[in-house]
Amino acid sequence: GFINSASNDILKLQLRRLGYRVSQGVFKANQQGGNSLRKRMYLIASTLDAPITLPPPEIVETANIWDKIILPNWDEIEQLDVTDTKVIKDALETGRARIINAEKGFSPTLARSQSQCPKDAVICERDGRYYRLPVSVQKAINNIPESFDLDWAPLDKASQIIGQSICYSMHERIMQSVRSHILSAAEKLNDELRMCQLAMGF
Repeated sequence: GFINSASNDILKLQLRRLGYRVSQGVFKANQQGGNSLRKRMYLIASTLDAPITLPPPEIVETANIWDKIILPNWDEIEQLDVTDTKVIKDALETGRARIINAEKGFSPTLARSQSQCPKDAVICERDGRYYRLPVSVQKAINNIPESFDLDWAPLDKASQIIGQSICYSMHERIMQSVRSHILSAAEKLNDELRMCQLAMGF
């Protein structure tokens, strides 16, 4: 909600007064190569003399997190049955449960407290049974590479890190836009330097 707030308006105004060009937007992971519905706001402020072109949404007609992530990890997921816990029963009764099943194309946004299995945690449903998501599956949902090492952290801390994180694929696309912006500005500066050198006879 920050993007529509008075605080955001003030921030952009002050940045522009300081000479920054500002580009911002709310990006959805499922529209940027991600597996979840996670939304994040990005604001890019730069004084470089080049356009900032943030990635447009990519509308995915068909996606299947079930076949892509859940089934390949089913042996591990199956060990985390929470169907008969009071928290899950309450979550289902109150409608707070956020569920992945075979019909869902994307995962809901992971909670920071996934490991504690609160009522609003993302859980997996199969044949009427409900399961917590292991850390490996949480990483896959946020497109975090396997090379990102969380083995040093206790499972609850690893889950918190993932739950608070961005979608890796979405972040990578936005950072590619930032990189292109920097390279365009550098190329323009090099062109201007070459023109100066030619004008001065160097």
